Amino acid sequence: RVFTIIKTLREFDNKQTYSTINLSTGTIYITLHLLCRNIFPSIIIQYKPNSVNPNRPVH
Repeated sequence: RVFTIIKTLREFDNKQTYSTINLSTGTIYITLHLLCRNIFPSIIIQYKPNSVNPNRPVH
């Protein structure tokens, strides 16, 4: 009986740790995702006109 309680507590602790790791990974993923969506497109937009057609003058 005691072993079962300890096992349950251990599993609960593992689940908590897992969800915490999951949460932090999720936060990092969302942050990277937002960075990619907001910062990188503007960089690409800045540099694209030159790379698409180098002969055409930049307006």
